[in-house]
Amino acid sequence: MRRSLATAAVWLLAMVIAVIEAAFLLGGAGMIGGPEAAAWRLEAVQRFGVAPGMTDWMLENRSLPPDLVARFAAFAFVNEAPERALFVVVLVAGLGSVLAASLRAGAILALFVLGAAGGGLGYALAGLDPQLLAGGMPGAFALLGGLAALLLAGPVPAGLNRVRALALIALALGLRLWLGLQIEAGARWSADLAGFATGALLGAVLRPGGWRALRGRVRHD
Repeated sequence: MRRSLATAAVWLLAMVIAVIEAAFLLGGAGMIGGPEAAAWRLEAVQRFGVAPGMTDWMLENRSLPPDLVARFAAFAFVNEAPERALFVVVLVAGLGSVLAASLRAGAILALFVLGAAGGGLGYALAGLDPQLLAGGMPGAFALLGGLAALLLAGPVPAGLNRVRALALIALALGLRLWLGLQIEAGARWSADLAGFATGALLGAVLRPGGWRALRGRVRHD
């Protein structure tokens, strides 16, 4: 029952991203929404994207406007291109299915949403790229970070070899950093790596027995 709920949560995430992308595609093709629908994607990125200056403004004004705070989660569901959306859906479905063997539904949802928020926050604080950040890659990398935490300290999901899986995760991180520094324009890689780090920290707590272990360490200290 627990695994079926976790699997349902994975597919819910993938479906939400896919449905939003379908609306952008159909609107751009003029099939729904009328003439203004062609601009839905751009308007969504402008409305929900994370800007580097957001954190500076909030720190300077000591203010947390709900609409700005909400962007740190909402941006992960608005992809800038169909190819990016497809890649995110595939990663969420694949990584989420593996995680569903060990984590509860709420933990998987928290990994994606809070991990994406961590990625957006890292991107904004770093201030390496003036462009708005949108898309689900930081959330997908958060799921990867959660898997790394499971492999390091928790039960290994069925069918995985701990050492081989960790090596593949390290390779994926190295490849992402190389692509970001050598090929891609901007610094979106900083959001993906921050999302991975956030997911790894969350995964250490959300894994089976993780909260108990953390509480025991705090009490011991």
